[in-house]
Amino acid sequence: MIWVVLLVCITYAVLILGLAFGIHRIPNQHLIRLTPKTHFSIIVPFRNEAQRMEDLLNSLLSLNYPNTLFEVIFVDDASTDHSQDLINQHLDQKINFNIVENQRSSISPKKDAITTAVQTAKGNFIITTDADVSLPANWLSHFDALLQKEQPVMIVAPVTLSYDPSQWVSIYDALDFLSLQGVTMGSFGFGKPLMCNGANLGYDKKAFLEIHGFEGNANIASGDDVFLLQKFLSHGKKISYLNAIEATVSTPTVSSFSAFTQQRKRWAAKTSSYTLWFPKFTGLIVLLMNVSLIGLFVTAFFWSRLWIFLGYFFLIKSLADQLLLFRAAQQLGQQDLFKHQWKIILFHPFITIYVALSSFLGYSWKGRTFKH
Repeated sequence: MIWVVLLVCITYAVLILGLAFGIHRIPNQHLIRLTPKTHFSIIVPFRNEAQRMEDLLNSLLSLNYPNTLFEVIFVDDASTDHSQDLINQHLDQKINFNIVENQRSSISPKKDAITTAVQTAKGNFIITTDADVSLPANWLSHFDALLQKEQPVMIVAPVTLSYDPSQWVSIYDALDFLSLQGVTMGSFGFGKPLMCNGANLGYDKKAFLEIHGFEGNANIASGDDVFLLQKFLSHGKKISYLNAIEATVSTPTVSSFSAFTQQRKRWAAKTSSYTLWFPKFTGLIVLLMNVSLIGLFVTAFFWSRLWIFLGYFFLIKSLADQLLLFRAAQQLGQQDLFKHQWKIILFHPFITIYVALSSFLGYSWKGRTFKH
């Protein structure tokens, strides 16, 4: 049994260190001043976001991109607050926008919302984002420059969380999310894309329609981003990572531990449905590593010799994790966040296993309950 645990530990360390090194291989994208050519359709699904939408609306008005070359399609997913009024008051035809009602056809509200918007989208390139994000001024300019340079079918771009350093849950959420961004960047560095985030994701409208959008995974409530990534990969489409601080969107952390676990359970619930081997392998190794660590911790109370082994095991995992976090923090300009990593290091394995196991029981999100 010890040899199995040791093999898991070595495999995990090699995988995480490899991803950390992969971040080095992603070139920084400096904005090239080109004549804008791409016509974008920005899709924003929302449900009762009136209290958190103001930053998005203000940043849309501040985009440094010709108004004639982008539109914003807000998709209202059965909101009961004054979100629509807020949108109309802020934008008031200053930019080209439209509000449509979500046309539900599956168990996934967000996939339905995107599909609804694509049907009316006039732009040739779709960008999805969330209602609670803040967009940088040169956001669309970076997407346009990369499209003109590399002509990818999909563009994956970074997301960061703005956190409250006085709140442990906020710090934990931001650091956990930073690790996911590190995995995303590192996997692109090795040409084996693992994940993406729908808060900052773009893809060619024609290509989306050619692969029939979310057909084949509409029975899974989450995954509007990663399943589309895997689908494009399986069709041999070119996917690029937009590695630029000025193309990074920011969103707040969750406000409570309950909200954190519900969000992570939503993300974890889709992993068993991954179609490509590398994401499945990575998820399995991460799960086994955390299970092994907790198993060693419990067993050590009955077999004292394991405490030393547990110490080395924990040290190897921690060093690998910290290197990945450090590289991600450097790349995304979140060095101040990395300084807090010691506050979560002991809790991470236990919370990860709790989320993974409880995700099979379902989760609640935006006032709805979903089963695995």
